[in-house]
Amino acid sequence: METKVINIRQEEAKIQASKDMILSIIDFQIKKHRIQHLSDWERNHNISSERVNAQINALVAKKEEIKNWFKSRTSKDALVDLNISIDIAVKEETSVAV
Repeated sequence: METKVINIRQEEAKIQASKDMILSIIDFQIKKHRIQHLSDWERNHNISSERVNAQINALVAKKEEIKNWFKSRTSKDALVDLNISIDIAVKEETSVAV
């Protein structure tokens, strides 16, 4: 398995810009889950939505946690140091014999 770690660092960013960046990443993940589920559903109308709903609900809860954390900051003019670490792991797709 091939792996790569990417760190994105933004120093002294405005609180609102930092919050927007984090929330947009989560929104992208939510959208990706919904699109993938719709694609899977097109192939099989009997597919369960429990797994995707659980994933989306966990992301929505994380969004609320982040919103509340930023909301609790007393100084709206404060600057934030933001460090995002992305771990990428490439796995070879296994083919199924028919």
